[in-house]
Amino acid sequence: MLIWLVVIGQILGKLGAWYHFVAYSAGFATGNYVGILIEERLAMGTALLRVVTREDPASLIERLNKHDIGATQMGAQGATGPVRILMAVIHRRDLSAVLAEIRAAMPDAFYTIEDVRSVSHGIFPHRPGRKGK
Repeated sequence: MLIWLVVIGQILGKLGAWYHFVAYSAGFATGNYVGILIEERLAMGTALLRVVTREDPASLIERLNKHDIGATQMGAQGATGPVRILMAVIHRRDLSAVLAEIRAAMPDAFYTIEDVRSVSHGIFPHRPGRKGK
């Protein structure tokens, strides 16, 4: 915050120099972009994966269970009729492998991914150096 205040003070102090605005804007945008790239590479945290399908998700649940990923399914009513909703809370670093399983089992499934702030209990793949599942 202090850096931001100093920089804004410098920019506002030199209103006649348009290139200060451009330089600040470019630096701000670059910093945000690089921060997003780093955060995606680190893949820390957990995500909620929600799959909506008209098919029976039993084969997908079986595939996920083989990887120690717990999933919950429920029935719902969609815009075009009855659907099944499958939900799983997974580690973000496992997201690409789980999406590959979904595409293999149900290529036409609709899915969404949301960030999860906190998780209590659950079934997650065992990681070396960690206790339990």
